[in-house]
Amino acid sequence: FPGAAAEAQDDLYRRGLEELEKGRHVVRLKQGDPFVYGRGGEEILYFRQRGYEPEVIPGLTSAINGPGLCGIPVTHRGVADQVLVLSGANRNGDLPSIPHFLPTRTLVILMSVKRLEQITELLLQCGHPSDLPLAIVERAGCPDQRTIRGTLESIVAVVERVGHNAPALIVAGYAVNVLSDAVIQDRFLDSTTLGLHSAE
Repeated sequence: FPGAAAEAQDDLYRRGLEELEKGRHVVRLKQGDPFVYGRGGEEILYFRQRGYEPEVIPGLTSAINGPGLCGIPVTHRGVADQVLVLSGANRNGDLPSIPHFLPTRTLVILMSVKRLEQITELLLQCGHPSDLPLAIVERAGCPDQRTIRGTLESIVAVVERVGHNAPALIVAGYAVNVLSDAVIQDRFLDSTTLGLHSAE
């Protein structure tokens, strides 16, 4: 239910509870990992408070496998020794709290592309260099997956030129270009790359 997250969540609770009360098994299938901005903890508490103990099968978060599917390692020896995952959208509509720049940190910002211009301005204010490599990973793992590359300074113009599709995430840091010459292809996926590399 795009654009109606609160209503969709309430409907999910209602439907799930109705089926559980009928004695049925209910499967809540989520993309990614339910405990990484997936409201998995909230859902467990909701059903637990009503006498049902959910079983959780952890998933793979798009914060790690999204960049990986595009040939972007979020850590790489000698380049990036830490990764920070942030949400670009919170309940109050505030921008994420971004720490001061650290050259060996990769930032992965989920649910953020609609606020790309604000986020790039915030990164600059927090000391991130204008030539810092950035990538936008769209629809990771889908046949129409696409990677848009640029720098902190250029990415907004690149996205304005080529457009963007949700869902998407932002990856910022020097690890973005470590494997930028690699081509990621298999029989299911042809990863399209657009934009600028920092060497250009």
